[in-house]
Amino acid sequence: MNRFIFAIAFALAAIFAPLAGMAQEAVIAIVNDHPITSFDVDQRIRLMGLLGTNDPARLQRKVVLNNLIDDFVKIDEAKLLKIDPTEKDLEDRMGNIAQALKTDRAGLGSKLTGLGLSATAILQYSAAQISFSRLLQVKYHVRDARTLIGFFAGSLSFGLSPPPSSPGPRESGRVRG
Repeated sequence: MNRFIFAIAFALAAIFAPLAGMAQEAVIAIVNDHPITSFDVDQRIRLMGLLGTNDPARLQRKVVLNNLIDDFVKIDEAKLLKIDPTEKDLEDRMGNIAQALKTDRAGLGSKLTGLGLSATAILQYSAAQISFSRLLQVKYHVRDARTLIGFFAGSLSFGLSPPPSSPGPRESGRVRG
């Protein structure tokens, strides 16, 4: 009897073990024909940790999923307007990120690998940032989108810092009497 139960348990484990791996790859959202999987969310959470985000509210799965959805919308809109980032733009951004993390490109690659991050995760993140900057410049005629990037995208805008002479978001809305 015990051997029979063990055999059934073993058979069920063999059947359902591959499904556990598939659950990690389950599509949880689709944005303009781009599937977003649980793996993508996990990758973004790891990436945000690498880039210095320690705020638990910004690392919640639902928040990260919404950020990924927003990123695909930004990238697709930039492609539609033919202002999407080039390979050189992305290479430059990767260099900026490596420099901000006080390493070189090879060191950045090692950090990514050590954290189990794919290069795709950081390239997609960078493409969304560049796309958003260009969208602000084209659609809203913002001369220097760097100021708004910091306001809308938070503090993770590597290579895009507001000009020193421009007021911060709080100062610009103040009424002076």
